[in-house]
Amino acid sequence: MKKLTLFACFILFIFNASAQRIINNPAFFANNARGLSISRVTISDTATLISFKTDYQSDTWFRMPSGLYLVNGDQKLKIRAVDSIQLGKSTLIKGGKIVFTCNFPPVSIHTKKIDIAEPDCQQQCFNIWDIELPEISVPEALAGDWFKTDGSKQWELGVYNSKLAYNSRLWNYTFLKRQRKNILIGLKDGNQRLTLTLETGDNSRLYIIEKKSTVALFNNAAAGKTKVADNKNAFTLANVYKTGMAEYVGYIKGYSPRMGFNTGQVFVNNAVTGGQENYLIKIADDGSFKASFPVNYTKQCYVHFPFSYAAICFEAGKKVFQKFDLTGSAVTANFMGDNAALNNDLYHTQFILLGIDWIKVRKDVLDFTPAQYKAYYINLRQERLDILNNYRLQNGMTTQAYNLARLSINYTLTQFLFKYNAEKWEAYRQANNIDPQNRRSQLPPVKLEKTYYSFFKDVAFNDPLAIVSVDYTFFCDNLKNNEEVSAAQRQYIFDYVARSKKSKIPEADAAFLDVMLADAKQDRIIQLKGDEQKMIRTNVLKGMIDAEMSFDLQLMDAQDTTSKIEASFVPLSPVQLAAMRTHFTNPYVFSLLKGYNTNIANKIEANKKQTGYAKREIPQLPADSIFSSIISKYKGKTIYVDFWATWCGPCLQAIKEIAPLKDELKDDKNIVFVYITNQTSPVGTYNGMIPNIKGEHYRVSADEWNQLTSQFQINGIPHYVLVKNGVVNNLKYQPFDYNTIKNRLLDTTGN
Repeated sequence: MKKLTLFACFILFIFNASAQRIINNPAFFANNARGLSISRVTISDTATLISFKTDYQSDTWFRMPSGLYLVNGDQKLKIRAVDSIQLGKSTLIKGGKIVFTCNFPPVSIHTKKIDIAEPDCQQQCFNIWDIELPEISVPEALAGDWFKTDGSKQWELGVYNSKLAYNSRLWNYTFLKRQRKNILIGLKDGNQRLTLTLETGDNSRLYIIEKKSTVALFNNAAAGKTKVADNKNAFTLANVYKTGMAEYVGYIKGYSPRMGFNTGQVFVNNAVTGGQENYLIKIADDGSFKASFPVNYTKQCYVHFPFSYAAICFEAGKKVFQKFDLTGSAVTANFMGDNAALNNDLYHTQFILLGIDWIKVRKDVLDFTPAQYKAYYINLRQERLDILNNYRLQNGMTTQAYNLARLSINYTLTQFLFKYNAEKWEAYRQANNIDPQNRRSQLPPVKLEKTYYSFFKDVAFNDPLAIVSVDYTFFCDNLKNNEEVSAAQRQYIFDYVARSKKSKIPEADAAFLDVMLADAKQDRIIQLKGDEQKMIRTNVLKGMIDAEMSFDLQLMDAQDTTSKIEASFVPLSPVQLAAMRTHFTNPYVFSLLKGYNTNIANKIEANKKQTGYAKREIPQLPADSIFSSIISKYKGKTIYVDFWATWCGPCLQAIKEIAPLKDELKDDKNIVFVYITNQTSPVGTYNGMIPNIKGEHYRVSADEWNQLTSQFQINGIPHYVLVKNGVVNNLKYQPFDYNTIKNRLLDTTGN
């Protein structure tokens, strides 16, 4: 018997829909119902039929609890019957697959969401929540992802029960109807409306009828090699060194707020500072998400959700659209629109580095000599590059993606090559079960010969386009502070102290030299003057690396400059900036430095307009009285105290996450947010940050901070304390949960 065409399936759908409402493959969130999915919900005036199917790999015993309820708002409708299995009894499912239907009393034809719950159950309960029942149900033959048939495998259309993805936007349905041979779908996204005209064809084909053209689509990505236009949209200096806002939007298919999270994060490396900023991704209840953030050049950024962590390429003025699917056994993802081919290739090749067994690697290198260690990592690097080349040969890749993937492999594994002593200690620590917090090596350092560093010949230096790679910033930071540089800095201190002690110096200066010497011997941070630090670093790196690297060295020097600007929160004057032009001869490094300086100046001006924060002075009291003195100002109020620092990434992320809650509660005069930091937060950076953090701010002394950390057992930050009705509740650190914190703040019982 021939398969029904897509058009015939649609005709049957229209006919059935007139008699009853059918929702195929509805989205839902399940708890303790693994291997079970809902294939169909049928709503009529006599019953609500829910068809399930199992998908186990082999013979499986399955039990559906008796007395299940369908929950529709305040309604609790008890199950009436089930076919193919018996409720409350275990059934052996041969082959692991079976289809059965549960019969519940009818619900309103306009019901949008239902739950199925096991009554009087406290743990290991059978619950299926948020079963979506959209009023416009998509025919099963239309549902899914559709890709271009030109060999590009470009994802063009996503048709789901409650949403449709097209043109890098997520649309809601307004209507779905047949017009002769075509299917018309009405769509809405905010104020934007669109009617999509589709024409069905044989062999799982679908055609999008646009103004003067027709785009043919397959309902799955065809196997085989992707056809790509070589060098199409390749990175150029002109399109990389652009500043502006990047946009990240998309859809998480299978998401439910019951999963316990509603945010993600974007981590944005900044090569001119050597640092990283993070930005919040807000996830709506329907699974849509969005974020926008500034980029000072085209770059890969790490994007983190509880189910995914991957590097995605963002460009100023461009939008990245990504769809995740959580409904299968593994999370899958597709990109649409700007840089879609690039990001799809990068996403599908991340396994190359993720597949390295680092526990095995450290076991292997435990007793290696430098020569053996070097050979091992060079082989590992080449092995990963071979996997990439083979993937490209079999699947095809854009030039951009291939080059970035090569850079990622080279930068990541080369870092291990020049960290011989540190990695030998990690291997030793792992083999001997030494606490990971113990980072000070107990092994004598091995001096590496200059010939050891010949592996650098395979690394790209002096390439302004390399900055696009997310791993370039990490590579430069590790190179800038590598073992050879640190050793040279220590030796510089030893020599300086020795020279100074030969001459007559004041007793106080001699004592200071002793402190410097002790710090150097203990590998503590050594504070050198900027020109000394730069001189040592430049000389060491030029001795290690036999290649032109003026771009890389100037970028490291720029990081020294931006670090000083950030600490003081005072931008360079036009005269100072012009003077630096003579040193920063690379135009791209200078443009990044100039852009950073302008950004600081703009922040200072914007901060002048900020309200809702207060910078408080610390009273002159004994350190052990400082906390009681601070909270006494807010007697009778609920006080949320956040111990934080300007350099603490998790602190800043948590501050961003709680900001919407603070806005919601801003009119409640009985709730106060207090922020306490210490002297490790540079005063300039502190003054620059707090205007954007609504609340009461205190910067305490080292002694006062020591007292507070002892009083509240602060072993790390962020750390939180809640004061209510005079009762102090030491919350310590807890992952942010909007509703939990809101309830704690509004709870009038003081619990």
